[in-house]
Amino acid sequence: MHQDSEFKNPHLLKHVSLLTGDCVSHRIDMLAPQAVAACRSLLTSSGQVPLVNGFSVAIHGATFGFSRSGVPIAFCGIGRGLDQMWDVLWDMQYIFAPVPAQVPGGRWLGEVLFPGVGACSRAEISWLADFELTLAAAILSVE
Repeated sequence: MHQDSEFKNPHLLKHVSLLTGDCVSHRIDMLAPQAVAACRSLLTSSGQVPLVNGFSVAIHGATFGFSRSGVPIAFCGIGRGLDQMWDVLWDMQYIFAPVPAQVPGGRWLGEVLFPGVGACSRAEISWLADFELTLAAAILSVE
């Protein structure tokens, strides 16, 4: 029997960048409920991200992609361990760059960054990471 907390805690989500290999664990139950609820309202209406000029999101089940002014910048998927979603994300990232990331144990949110992200400011990239996490929490809240 596996004793790691990542398999016991349903609120733990590892956010991993396939481009950089960075992996951070988050307690999604600690996110602002209002933010998760706002993201939940987007699940049936892909398109312009409210209050953020130029950013749009397309959501399909446990995957979602972002673009800025029509240019793709990121694609995300939610998975668990070494599953088919990891393979899809790995193949997608490998088109643009070697993939240093290792699949995390437990439940994770994987992020593929496209070359278009280079036009984003540091503040926009930081916002994007937070938004990815909150959107993933919204998706998981309706599973």
